[in-house]
Amino acid sequence: MWKRRAVPVMGLVTATAVIPSAAPKVVSSTHPRSPAQATSPLTPLRYSPRVSRATRAPLPRAARPARHAATVRPLRASAVPDAALVALVAVMPSPPSSPAPSGDAAPSVGTGPVIPSDGSTGARIIAEARKYLGVPYVSNGATPDGFDCSGYTMWVYSHVGVAELPHNGEAQREIFHQIPQSAARPGDLIFYLDGNYAYHVAIYAGYGMQYAAPAPGQNVKLEPIWSSDITFGTDWH
Repeated sequence: MWKRRAVPVMGLVTATAVIPSAAPKVVSSTHPRSPAQATSPLTPLRYSPRVSRATRAPLPRAARPARHAATVRPLRASAVPDAALVALVAVMPSPPSSPAPSGDAAPSVGTGPVIPSDGSTGARIIAEARKYLGVPYVSNGATPDGFDCSGYTMWVYSHVGVAELPHNGEAQREIFHQIPQSAARPGDLIFYLDGNYAYHVAIYAGYGMQYAAPAPGQNVKLEPIWSSDITFGTDWH
């Protein structure tokens, strides 16, 4: 590249001379990335051609980022569908339930008989009957030293003040009002029948249980009603 400069000449004449100027220095605007590029400042930058989405190969599905990723939050009770709650309750173990009072139902393990505490006649009969648990069976016995079945019921009813009963099961049945089992209350009598004859008598305890002096070699005890050929009787309700 040439430039014009005024050069003074000896004398009065001024001439214009053309002299070459220094070549302009080219400075690279890029930072060297390698020693070879550092020694060659004129190395041009190379840019990768831009690939459009139309020509780019698709990413694998597993590598694709979620377009609408949401924060996982714990479900509240109100957010659980009713059907899910029903299914959850269906597989959960249920707590054991107590048997409903019934004259026909026997108590489960650990469940005692009805023990009335309201001061009624039935409550007093049951309280008196429990006093003699463990007393041995004695034929024709009618005292706490030993009872037979009708001697036991006779003693209990007499000491409660309900009735003076004969010392015989069939004779006791004849003076009692016969009632269905559904109407029986703890403290009523249970008569075991052979045809139309009462051969055994016990005190109804509720829940299918009875207090009785059962048989020789046994003691007065609380036991399940052991026959279906029975009838119930009362003279106080």
